[in-house]
Amino acid sequence: MSASKKSKTIRVAVDAGFSGGKVTVNKLVFNIPFVCIQNDSLKDGDYSLRRVDDNFIQSTYDGVSYTVGEVARTYLLRSKKAENTDGIMQGFYTVSRFTTREFEMTLKTLIAYGLVKYEEYTKSNSKVETFMLEEADQWDIQVGVSLPQSYLTEYRVLIRNYLIGKDGDQPIQLGIVMGTNEEREVSFHVNKNVTCNGQTILAIINELMDEEGNDVDEMFDNLPSVVLDGGYKTMGEALVDVDQSVVGANSNTEYAMMNINERVTEEISRYAAGYHDYMMDELAERGEVIHYLDGEGQVKDISVRELKDRETTAASEKLIEHLLEKFDNLLKVKMILVAGGSGSVFYPFIKEYCDEKRQYLSDKVILACSNPENVFHGIVEEEGRFVEKEITDPVYAVSLGLYKQMVASRE
Repeated sequence: MSASKKSKTIRVAVDAGFSGGKVTVNKLVFNIPFVCIQNDSLKDGDYSLRRVDDNFIQSTYDGVSYTVGEVARTYLLRSKKAENTDGIMQGFYTVSRFTTREFEMTLKTLIAYGLVKYEEYTKSNSKVETFMLEEADQWDIQVGVSLPQSYLTEYRVLIRNYLIGKDGDQPIQLGIVMGTNEEREVSFHVNKNVTCNGQTILAIINELMDEEGNDVDEMFDNLPSVVLDGGYKTMGEALVDVDQSVVGANSNTEYAMMNINERVTEEISRYAAGYHDYMMDELAERGEVIHYLDGEGQVKDISVRELKDRETTAASEKLIEHLLEKFDNLLKVKMILVAGGSGSVFYPFIKEYCDEKRQYLSDKVILACSNPENVFHGIVEEEGRFVEKEITDPVYAVSLGLYKQMVASRE
């Protein structure tokens, strides 16, 4: 059945970020680490014990099985038995990841996971039409994928080929295991009109549109606006002018969170071996203290959190200097929008600077998804139940912006 004749629609918006895959499926939202490992690389005999909840995701495609998401990430971070762990993790934190089979499999698996979860949600809610995977061919499944602004042109064709094949009509077919459930065979076609857009642009779209795809007129009064989308590997930045044109959009790597973590790692490596940049967020969050022996054999300590706080402060000062230089000292800007998980780390520093030095922007340094007049009413799964929830975490700004763009363009 052609997409044009299908009256039932599922929109799947995937923000394929370096730190996580933020996905919106008809307002159902979730965030899963965008990490994948081929299962013949797994050596732990007790690995199956991790099949305790939906954090365990395994997919099989063309006879090869992969573990995706949090369990794969945890395994790579902590297992001493994993081969080539550093190479695998580093591969997921470079732009070359988009060309790998692991990226393709993670993308397909997250979409399939989202469809399974959407099926569970619709079966539990009599107010929405029930979706069944066995009847997927009766639904118009539209997919959008965000990309770093600087790599949008380079990779959008590749993304399209992953989802629909070079002939434009290739189905996605894979087996998926979630938690302790049995494997399910999933097969569906993606609408040929795959949507791709830059992450930075999608962050502002999330502010300029409501969840039904309508313009939020008062937000246009805040143009021109500087938009920052802080991810792990890139800091997307752009100026959205009064005519809604986008000026100077690019993906800046100098102020990305990975750079901060690399500097923290360099400092730690002076005293202790075996640490890598992709470990630093988790170590800092846990309040990890690293012990080492000094030249006199005395035990010394390094607080990862304190070290990371120091490097973050220094990076924030440099970022503000960069913004002043690039955007005419912020003298013509009416709003600064900060999105992304790493962006939220820089937000208080930018806000403090404007409070002191650019007071006309004092109440116009906005953290994405925080506008109470334009809140996204999503569905999340909590403790095995689907609940309605206002999505206010700026990490979802790009995925929500992509979803809104898809709603507006496909009505």
